[in-house]
Amino acid sequence: MASNQPAGAAGPLPAMQELSPTTFLYDPPSSVPDPNSPKLVAIFSWMSAQDVHIAKYTSRYMAMYPSASILLVKCPFIHTLSTRISKRQIKPAVPVIRSLADSTPPPASSGTGTGQRAPQLLFHVFSNGGATNLAKFLELYADADRAGRLELPLHVTLYDSCPGGFHWMRSYRALSASMPRILAPLAHVFIGWFWLFHVPLGRVGFFGKMWAALRQKALLGSERRRAYLYSKEDEMIYWGDVERHAEESAEAGFKVRKERFDGSQHVAHAKLDSSRYWGLVRDVWDGDLVKKKVEPPTPTTKSADAPSEPTPENGSEAADKTPESVKTAPESPQAAPEPQKAKTESPKASPTPEPTKVSPEPPKPAPPPPEIAPARPKRQPTPPPTIQ
Repeated sequence: MASNQPAGAAGPLPAMQELSPTTFLYDPPSSVPDPNSPKLVAIFSWMSAQDVHIAKYTSRYMAMYPSASILLVKCPFIHTLSTRISKRQIKPAVPVIRSLADSTPPPASSGTGTGQRAPQLLFHVFSNGGATNLAKFLELYADADRAGRLELPLHVTLYDSCPGGFHWMRSYRALSASMPRILAPLAHVFIGWFWLFHVPLGRVGFFGKMWAALRQKALLGSERRRAYLYSKEDEMIYWGDVERHAEESAEAGFKVRKERFDGSQHVAHAKLDSSRYWGLVRDVWDGDLVKKKVEPPTPTTKSADAPSEPTPENGSEAADKTPESVKTAPESPQAAPEPQKAKTESPKASPTPEPTKVSPEPPKPAPPPPEIAPARPKRQPTPPPTIQ
């Protein structure tokens, strides 16, 4: 622990208790609990994340929820090479969350009462490195349960830039980003070794195990809701994989919310739009509280706020109010074309030469040729738009 204290006090991260070389615990100085705040925020950082970057999230959580403890699980490069080492370093996180679960009755014991209780734990998972470590943690947590069942505290989960499947070049970018530039080509050797021993043989590697573990109701039955934060511009995680996992999780019975950021890079969505990112974090956590507190004053106070802060719970409120404004909009354009009709009728009534035009109409053979000529060029431009 002594080795971590100087780094925590002088470095970007606050002073945290070192549980293992990669697992740390922060206890807030304030002991006054906040019923609307998570009791514990568990951050599973991305592979080889620097403390300077992790501190941007820990400091924000300290400001948002001052009474919450923070559990940090880092993901060094060695965790991708050795499952034994990674599990040994992640294992100290198990009793931390176990103590939180033991402080409240398990979800199964209260029956329908679980719907009345708010979550206590918030998982914030970054990239495949954090997602893989979370899957390993869930396995360790289940093994530590003597009764043979997994009883996590009621919780919500945020998946930032994950999970993703195996893609050669995307995996290369992720691995090479955590290696010295001169050693970056070695990432191809590691990826080739993984491909050789898994893909042709149809073996399930850590990608497949992580993918399945994060959508199993048996492991995460106490999860209230989850959100996936991703972007199409991410060069390390394919956005289609994230959406597919979200769809599979929804089919498995999880309450899913998808948030796509346009223009942000890997684990950089908060940098692109900080207000939207952290507003989403608060919305996902306050899901139950919004239903209890916002519903009574909905018709009076939420009329202006609904369009600016779209949330899954407030979406129905916004939908009820927006059609009223939409109804007035179509009425105005309907009134606008009406004067145009009056203007077109007035010129027809004023010119008297109209009856003169009726007299030349009897010679039917003369007018058809000029009408056919302009009709042909008008039909010619129509095919191009259909081809496009």
